[in-house]
Amino acid sequence: MIIKIKLILNQLLVSKKYLPKKYAYLFWGKKSCPFCRAFVPKLTEISQKRHIEIYYIDTTNTDTDPILKKMRKHFKVTGVPCLTKIKTYKSFKTLNRAKTSLSKFLTKQF
Repeated sequence: MIIKIKLILNQLLVSKKYLPKKYAYLFWGKKSCPFCRAFVPKLTEISQKRHIEIYYIDTTNTDTDPILKKMRKHFKVTGVPCLTKIKTYKSFKTLNRAKTSLSKFLTKQF
């Protein structure tokens, strides 16, 4: 299930510690992006089958939101759609669909 939540950004920014559960998954996107809309059904299907919670981060206001801008820079989100797997504030990976399938990325350990 994809949950739209901005609190995760504030939590990461303030605590910079281990996140809830084993990993946190952030899906960076925006409604106006056709690639994001095409990616969501597959992401939703796999995350529901595997009971993985994914946080949706709307990147529409990156230019005007300083927290969002800082988090995008920290997690090296250069474009959307983007999926980031986070173990800690400093330990994270970004899905490279050319090298790894979505299913493998969601289940593979660091």
